[in-house]
Amino acid sequence: MDKAGGPGYDSTSASSAIVRFVELPLSIPYERWAAGKPAAAVPGSDVGHYLPPKPISSDAFFKDPDGELGALFTPGAGYVDDLEPAAANLAQAAVAEGADLRCRCAVTSLERTGSVWSVRVNADELLEATVVVTAAGPWSTAVNNLACIGDEFAVNIAPMRQEVHHVPLPASLRRIPGGAPIILDLDLGTYPRPDSDHSLLIGGTNPNATNWRGSTSRPRRPRPDLGSKPRPVAAPVGSRTSPSRTGPGTAGVHDVAGDWTPVHDRTDAEDHYVAMGTSGNQFKNAPVIGRPMATLVDGVESGHDHDAQPPV
Repeated sequence: MDKAGGPGYDSTSASSAIVRFVELPLSIPYERWAAGKPAAAVPGSDVGHYLPPKPISSDAFFKDPDGELGALFTPGAGYVDDLEPAAANLAQAAVAEGADLRCRCAVTSLERTGSVWSVRVNADELLEATVVVTAAGPWSTAVNNLACIGDEFAVNIAPMRQEVHHVPLPASLRRIPGGAPIILDLDLGTYPRPDSDHSLLIGGTNPNATNWRGSTSRPRRPRPDLGSKPRPVAAPVGSRTSPSRTGPGTAGVHDVAGDWTPVHDRTDAEDHYVAMGTSGNQFKNAPVIGRPMATLVDGVESGHDHDAQPPV
């Protein structure tokens, strides 16, 4: 849901009760919902304007809203429900296209000699290539550091601790025809979505300074003192009471850019490219991102000046 008048939202439609259906140039259908429409479409939701996001430990978290939100609705949107089989399917598809995979191994060195990159894995196998693309998720910066790549980056990219919590799916969301939607509420800094076990997964979009990590080691469990989740769940889906029970939740690390925008580009190192800073939300986009990355690599390797004439 977008703050009326905020980025991506046409403030002139906030006073209109008409839902307009338009199509982006990419032929992705979406609707702009005026204030009032989101609450009707998602019964029990709290669509008040509370920006900026506040921690649950703050009294300001419980203050009354000073307005009402509209929304941008994409009927064809979805999410990856089970990452393990999805990753296995992508890996099998890549192998079918000629990919040679190395699993459960660590990159220990990355060096360029002449026109050839040498990538050593597990300290005992040397792979050579004329072009290297770093797309190592939270490990991307560490891999680049092996070759002293990244000093020219204009944005900081580093691992960030992230966590999600599970609570019972509210009855109001169970009754929605077609199933409960995913809600990205930047106003409150949360994103709830239904999970396969009839629960509600709640994550956060509000970076906390204590979340940045210098290590990619996986946190063992969520910390209940961070963020504005899962209490109150109503924050955007219902009453202002804590859930009666929560699931174990999941903690991990994301590869986050300082401006939360993925970086798909060439670097100052010859024949080296990156697809990083994905902020944990690009797994589902990976097959799509591969095509523009291939176009970028082919163009630059063929002599195109990507910096002087970037694609529009």
